Amino acid sequence: MQKTLQIFQSYSLILESIFIVLSSVILFIELLNSDDILKMNKLLLFWISIGLLLFYVGILPIIIMSSFLEYRGLFDYIILLLNIIMYGCFITGFLVSKKEYNV
Repeated sequence: MQKTLQIFQSYSLILESIFIVLSSVILFIELLNSDDILKMNKLLLFWISIGLLLFYVGILPIIIMSSFLEYRGLFDYIILLLNIIMYGCFITGFLVSKKEYNV
């Protein structure tokens, strides 16, 4: 059992990561089955989902292994790279999204 205020809450972060990955996959399945597939790269929700999916797919194995390994320096660089990728997708989404598709 984890102490609430004293240590890193890995269980809740693992559960959050799984829910976000599953939600992103469900969104992509819905987009593939709809008529929006042709204008998918102009949807802001698509770019936000791509950013979150890449971040949480990358961070989930690290969170799971963090209780077994102690590699603080490498962890910081991986988090930095994943943050750059995620926020790069967010910025791309804001730049290329079209207002008429994001209703």
